[in-house]
Amino acid sequence: DWSSNVCSSDLDDGEIHVGVRTSIQDGTVVHTTLEWPTRVGDDALIGHLAHLEACIIENGAQVSSGAIVLHRARICTGAIVAANSVVLNDTLVPAGALAAGSPAVIKEGRARSADIAYGAQNYVERTARFKRELRRLD
Repeated sequence: DWSSNVCSSDLDDGEIHVGVRTSIQDGTVVHTTLEWPTRVGDDALIGHLAHLEACIIENGAQVSSGAIVLHRARICTGAIVAANSVVLNDTLVPAGALAAGSPAVIKEGRARSADIAYGAQNYVERTARFKRELRRLD
């Protein structure tokens, strides 16, 4: 279920949806295909230089720096894709699991969802601080 609080763009081959309070960090590629959209839920963390391709990243999931998530893969709530891992087409990473390696191997119950929640909240707090404290320098 993707609520109305998502942003979407149809400037690529297909739709890209990004939920609220989600951090997509520098150098990340978010791509899609005509057949399959790319969807990133609320409170998700996408690390630097990650690559998302026609996949679903559920609410509160994390794709770490340099990781690749390919077509029709689904990263469930509270799951983590480790840095530099490759999640192949049609892979399901269950809630709370860790996917690590290239190709990624699923390790049930190894993710620390508290770390994901902490990271997401940290970015929300930064946004508020930046709005409050940053000043333009001309």
